[in-house]
Amino acid sequence: MNNLERARIILGVDEKTREKEIKTMYHQRILENHPDLTNDHFAERITKLIIEAYQFLTGKIRTPHLLTQDSLVSKALGNPLPSPTNPNYEEWIIKKGFYDFINPTAD
Repeated sequence: MNNLERARIILGVDEKTREKEIKTMYHQRILENHPDLTNDHFAERITKLIIEAYQFLTGKIRTPHLLTQDSLVSKALGNPLPSPTNPNYEEWIIKKGFYDFINPTAD
């Protein structure tokens, strides 16, 4: 899972979400996790992670730091991150769009 996917999952948006909707979800996530409004001792770090995810998605920062921390992202999501799986060669070919060149359809 790359940083862009992590940021989207943290804010609860997808790749088609417009910036205004991203901002709305950002505010909602901040209210849910703000240190002054919750007793969770990780709330401050999770709030910083949410801020970083928003800044990364809106292009205000280019290199995230907190999004790369698996344990913090897992804590923010409330579940462990899926382990990365390496696709086999054929899955990789299909994902990259090379399959049509290797196995063209007959017209």
